[in-house]
Amino acid sequence: MSQENTGRFIKELRTAKKLTQLELAEKIGVTDRAISKWENGRGLPDISLLVPLAKELNVSVLELLNGKRISDNDKAVIDIIQKKESIIKRWKNLFLVLINIILVCMIMILIYGYFVPKKYENSKTQHVIGILSDSMSPLLNAGDYIVYDNANINSIKENDFIVFTYAFDNRPNELSDDKIVTVHRVVKIIDDNNEVNLITRGDNNSENDKYHVTKENFIGKYNHKLPIISSFFKRNFTKFPTLIFLFDLLGIIGILLVDSVNIYTHFNKIKH
Repeated sequence: MSQENTGRFIKELRTAKKLTQLELAEKIGVTDRAISKWENGRGLPDISLLVPLAKELNVSVLELLNGKRISDNDKAVIDIIQKKESIIKRWKNLFLVLINIILVCMIMILIYGYFVPKKYENSKTQHVIGILSDSMSPLLNAGDYIVYDNANINSIKENDFIVFTYAFDNRPNELSDDKIVTVHRVVKIIDDNNEVNLITRGDNNSENDKYHVTKENFIGKYNHKLPIISSFFKRNFTKFPTLIFLFDLLGIIGILLVDSVNIYTHFNKIKH
């Protein structure tokens, strides 16, 4: 690229269109002195003026910068290169979009798959348990994880959801090998000689539970269900929380580095 060649080419094109320097200058929003400067090889148009100038002179920006018209063969080669560059740019942008979608997903996994469950592991007032059946469906389904609060059985009201142990033998309030942790709704409260008995039933069950809940097998009061991501990781990766944390954190750092490099490259191109 030569200032002299570009200037000479601008002059030839302007003359061919029978435009004065002032007329061309007015069309692209500059002074006639700027046109004279370019035509005498003492400078080049600003990058922001290349497109409007090329349009007024009926040439391409590439021809303008080269200072000559491009042959049909050269144009065909340039078109192929530009198409390939356009395809590469499109795929690069798609790649960056996917990278950032993955980044958002990894951040969500880090928050809900590690930090949220970890919060309850260290809590003294709230705890997490898994739901084993669909007796409370559709509110709670097998595989969900819930948070429950430590509570006094005397504070429980009808329609509360409570957590308790339930045994399938004749000793419901004693420890047994086949007892499970259950979450059901309180349908009735019986106060028998200052000893509270809770009658419970699953929302998906047609009959009340066979045994009452007393202070011996009462555990706590339902608070809320964990998000799907948290339940998934509690269900599948409870043995490796630290490994998940490290893997996710390294992934986030890696993706942020890729984004930083691309942002820097983008603004560096604009600057120059």
